[in-house]
Amino acid sequence: MSPDTAATLRAFLVEGVEHGYANPAHIDGVAVGGKTGTAEVGPGQTPHAWFIGLAPADAPRLAIAVVFEHGGSGSEVATPAGREVLRVALDAYPPQRR
Repeated sequence: MSPDTAATLRAFLVEGVEHGYANPAHIDGVAVGGKTGTAEVGPGQTPHAWFIGLAPADAPRLAIAVVFEHGGSGSEVATPAGREVLRVALDAYPPQRR
């Protein structure tokens, strides 16, 4: 992928956390990018919840994918779980200073 395409995708992911359904992934003081989803699996079944994310968005060091089979809403279930994993991982692997 070209650097321009990567920058555009990263900006979309950050926008999703700052102003979209992925907002539950917000971590104070760290730019987080992410996308949430709810995958319908069939009539009468609870959908799968998922979230993908990266942090810090300006110099990604961590990437995550969270899936809860039949977990419900991605923004209500998978995204908060992803935030907590990213938060703990950022404590263990803090952003590098430039």
